[in-house]
Amino acid sequence: MPIITAMEITDLSPRNREAIRICAMKSGNPALKTKEKSPAEFEALKWMFETGHGWDGPFERYDAYDAVIDACAVLLIKKYKYTAILPQVCDLIFRRNRKGLYIHDLVWSFFEAFEPNSLRLIARYILSHDRRDVELACKLLHLPLPEDYSDYRTRQALHDNFISWLGENSPYIIFTRQHFQQTSEPEPLVLDDEARYLGKRVSPKSGEPLEPLTESEMQRLEDFRRAPSEEQRLLAAFSAEMRRRNRQRWLDWLNKDLAQQVSIAKAEKGEFL
Repeated sequence: MPIITAMEITDLSPRNREAIRICAMKSGNPALKTKEKSPAEFEALKWMFETGHGWDGPFERYDAYDAVIDACAVLLIKKYKYTAILPQVCDLIFRRNRKGLYIHDLVWSFFEAFEPNSLRLIARYILSHDRRDVELACKLLHLPLPEDYSDYRTRQALHDNFISWLGENSPYIIFTRQHFQQTSEPEPLVLDDEARYLGKRVSPKSGEPLEPLTESEMQRLEDFRRAPSEEQRLLAAFSAEMRRRNRQRWLDWLNKDLAQQVSIAKAEKGEFL
């Protein structure tokens, strides 16, 4: 910014002026920060990230450059809800991790998109031949690291199991917003057992049902909440699997009282779970 001012470079496009402002803002000039969305800022952020995320420059310049790229990713995802960059953000996370560089802000912004299907992007690194990729993928997805990570078949099974789990449970995933600034072992997502039990999709951000509950569903949920936690887990898993296999049987089972549901789930869990 001082160099541009000293050279009296003023004939800049709106996009380039915004790019300079964003760099200056990240460099510590809060007066240049804007609160409102603007097309010029969005285009500048998009251009900066898409043209800059793949750059590998001199090591001594990584910190300042990467900080700007991180800021672009955060603003695009958080402020503009622009999730088309998630594959590039994921790639950058793992590329930096292999070099031992800072990834916490990028990881935070990636999960702040609240996109369950984006977890597939992380899962593919379980198949990598680089141990650093496998370790980070398992940490981000809160999966156990395979004992024999060098065996591709083991990693393939772990990957396939996760993708299958995600396909069945993505409607019930809630992002916890835990991140590396809080703990070295964040648990970024959880399953909502209440949603699995009722078969109702929830917002991955708030955990609220995407559709209003009926009176009968609210009553079932009240009964469910009074059950011991181990029975809740059993009922949620049994309900989700039965719903997937036989919707009519699931509806018949769900309309029974809770004691009958538990009895059937315990009797048939070997078949369904």
